[in-house]
Amino acid sequence: MNLEALLLATGNENKVRELRPLFAPLGLALCAIDDGPQPEETGETFAANALIKALAYGRRAAMATLADDSGLEVEALGGAPGVHSARFGAPFAAGVSRDVANNEKLLQALAGCEERRARFCCALALVVPRSLGEVWVASGKAEAGRVAAAALPDSDWMAWLFHGYSRGTILTSGRGENGFGYDPLFLSADLGRTFAEATREEKEGVSHRGRAVAQVLSFLDAVRSV
Repeated sequence: MNLEALLLATGNENKVRELRPLFAPLGLALCAIDDGPQPEETGETFAANALIKALAYGRRAAMATLADDSGLEVEALGGAPGVHSARFGAPFAAGVSRDVANNEKLLQALAGCEERRARFCCALALVVPRSLGEVWVASGKAEAGRVAAAALPDSDWMAWLFHGYSRGTILTSGRGENGFGYDPLFLSADLGRTFAEATREEKEGVSHRGRAVAQVLSFLDAVRSV
């Protein structure tokens, strides 16, 4: 029983653009979500929100689904903005983009602060119909990351979680024109420059999402022939 297609549970075109090329080597057809009601992200962790989205869209499309929840954690802010990263600067003023508002709010929160260590975090939730998941588990190749059945609200599905992190510091002003979100302010410890100064390939090699996706790709490569 092979996995031939995977739904990407995100309406964020930037994320789709980053993820699609990474799955090309597996020959796996990737589908994007269509318009429809979005699930309420009520989780207190990235993993919880990723599971909420994966299950909601998986049920709607009746197919294996991969959902991402990610954001920025700043040590001096007690881990904020965390799961609220996308709306940290809300309410958003007319004519001001979400990214600009979020970055301005972050700089204001860190004004005068010398300790600026931070990390990007990503949780990826992969959900599949139980009939397929049980085949994977029986093969002995799909234990890592498996979510306990008791933690899932729907017994017709099985889920796996994967995590990725990227460490750095927050600058006092943005640098670079690439990327999105907090990328211009995030000085990557791996690259020595901001994510917005890096090429897409450079960022993917060390980003939180790239590292989490690498785990998913390794997992899918192991189970796709089961």
